[in-house]
Amino acid sequence: MLLSKLLTLIDYEACINFKETEIIDVTDISSEVGKGTVFVCIKGTRTFGEQFVSEASKRGCEVVVTSNKSACEFDKTIIISKNARKTLAEISKAIYFNFDINMKIVGITGTKGKTTTSEMIVRLLNSISVKTASFGTLGVKILEKIDPAFESLNTTPSSRIIYKALRAAALEGVEVAVIEVSSQALASYRVYGIPFDICIFTGLSEDHIGIHEHKNLDDYREAKRSLFRDYGAKTVIVNSLDPEAELMSLGV
Repeated sequence: MLLSKLLTLIDYEACINFKETEIIDVTDISSEVGKGTVFVCIKGTRTFGEQFVSEASKRGCEVVVTSNKSACEFDKTIIISKNARKTLAEISKAIYFNFDINMKIVGITGTKGKTTTSEMIVRLLNSISVKTASFGTLGVKILEKIDPAFESLNTTPSSRIIYKALRAAALEGVEVAVIEVSSQALASYRVYGIPFDICIFTGLSEDHIGIHEHKNLDDYREAKRSLFRDYGAKTVIVNSLDPEAELMSLGV
């Protein structure tokens, strides 16, 4: 995909030193950069992505995305973004998933029960010969087999891994993909842009609150609710016994 085409598919503030180039990949990990790769500078808890621009450049990077213009001195193309994590998801979708598919996507969120619910759905569908893929605690499975190419340390992989895996699944004829969606994934835009058909809420309890997670229960609740409010699912299934069930269903 040409950079000029990519820019029509993402939200950004400015593009500095534009030079037309072919884009074939995107990453926020400098060691994964190669020619034709967009390097996205992500602010972590201990490091800033801009620290690794020099390494990315040495590996052939010609396009960098950053939210901090002053922190990135780069003589090639710089895309200025208000939200680099969101832009990573947008670019990932544009590169890997910008084609028509015949696949239903199910998102499951909740403090507990995501993996169990995912496994139940997948096994039921497989029992009637529906081809499936699943993303979650047990890894990324395509046609019931774990694919090591999409290994992740998180329950919900990065947006780059998700979109690459969805593409691979579509090419394998997968009919239903089931994704465990953590609150951190929602807060950090890992599933941004995914066209969920069905969203499921298993329940909410006080957890994942701390300095590197959610600041309080309200913040945690709103992160979960965003799956039902912001992703356009036509069908929502909630655990009616949970006190937050009505609030989640009102997100539709």
